[in-house]
Amino acid sequence: MDTSTRGNRTLVTSLALSSELSRLAVQIWASVILLISFAGIICNAFLFLVIARSKRLRAGTGFLILNLVFACLLASTVNYPLHALMVVGKTFWFPLPGSVCNYTHYIMSITAYANNWFEAFLGINRFVATVCPHGFRSWTSARVCLVISIFCWTFGAVTTLPFCFGMGAQFLVSDFGQCRGLVTSSLGVALLSLNTYLPYGIVAIAIVPVLSKLFALQLAKWRSRMIARPEAIFGETSQQRALLRRRLTVARMLLLSFLFCLACNLPLSIASSFFTEAYGRIPLLSLWLRVFLVFQYAATPVIFFACNDDYRHNLRRLISNPQACSTPTKEAIELRTIPTSSMRHL
Repeated sequence: MDTSTRGNRTLVTSLALSSELSRLAVQIWASVILLISFAGIICNAFLFLVIARSKRLRAGTGFLILNLVFACLLASTVNYPLHALMVVGKTFWFPLPGSVCNYTHYIMSITAYANNWFEAFLGINRFVATVCPHGFRSWTSARVCLVISIFCWTFGAVTTLPFCFGMGAQFLVSDFGQCRGLVTSSLGVALLSLNTYLPYGIVAIAIVPVLSKLFALQLAKWRSRMIARPEAIFGETSQQRALLRRRLTVARMLLLSFLFCLACNLPLSIASSFFTEAYGRIPLLSLWLRVFLVFQYAATPVIFFACNDDYRHNLRRLISNPQACSTPTKEAIELRTIPTSSMRHL
């Protein structure tokens, strides 16, 4: 009897310790999520204001970037703080109804899919600018950019709506209060693939000719410097450099943001696809893997600021004098002197 009682006490103590460790892990996880979300709010809000305040920066491609930043801002402000609140609430305070994920996870899915599609169309934008420059002006017109923006926001909303009614997939709540999607048919697989793998594939395909073209332009530039006399090209050097720098800047932004987005999504995708048993048996694993997702939305504007001198210049002006309107950089002024036919390549 003593041995049995001692064994039961040991089991109870072990379970209590495990429960306490799980609750502590949830607290640490929620703190990390909220901290990253707060940083994301600040970074995305600054970038959103920088682009929105400048008519030049928000025109054409800038309007798509503005929508991409808004999606990141929405995820950092609403989606992941709400996600953390649900997990903490389920763990410490109150039970969650199963239907709550039909609303919260639906909004999170719309934001994530809109982000994917804006990345895809920015990739197409660079492809058109590089391969079909004569059609770039019409492709970046205000009307076309507005249609693209409406498509990016509505396509994910429409294709994800059947999941709320259990068609193709279901939105379920876990024991930790975390919402997740469970695919139940081939329809769900097709709809999820349309909003995840297809945009990534578009960006990957668009990047190859863009980088190849830019590398060829840079190589030609180096050769011209080696052959031509300095005094013969002196008058055109600043304009050519400004144009080439702008192309390289946007292409670098596209490449780095795509690779960063891919790196942040890979851990969760690999765990849920190839390690399904461990992923389902360890609830805390799915929680911590989502930290990479919220980090994606928080750090994307940092990449944009790091790659674009216009953004950094106007950010400094915004911080030093919030009432002043944004002004162009020296590079932007140089670009104004380039003929319109050349500007179509931007």
